[in-house]
Amino acid sequence: MTSRIRRLAALGLALGLASVSAPTFAQTNVVTFETVTFAATSIGFTAATIRPAGQPVMTVCSGKLETGQIRIRWDGTAPTATVGALIDIGDIVTVRGTPYLDNFRGIRTGASSGTIAFHCHRGP
Repeated sequence: MTSRIRRLAALGLALGLASVSAPTFAQTNVVTFETVTFAATSIGFTAATIRPAGQPVMTVCSGKLETGQIRIRWDGTAPTATVGALIDIGDIVTVRGTPYLDNFRGIRTGASSGTIAFHCHRGP
């Protein structure tokens, strides 16, 4: 092989490698986001938040209660306005483990709905 052909082959290989990009943050560190408003009926996460299409299943969700006191449960039973763990405005709510995320539910305790902006990810 002549030196000119070797240089062209090396250039072609280099150009081919240059078009391969490293994975982005979004591809390697999947994070989902959901704002959950807890009103008079118990509610949990939407399925797409925990199991985003084509991505790994989330294992941790965390957020801060911004408005209206709520009660939560993650044992598969819906909380009521008087039964469940009491969460005050400003408290951080972290739920770990897919079974707990699937069963997480919250409800407001009074007339004002509670809102939490959750970020979810795969974590320990």
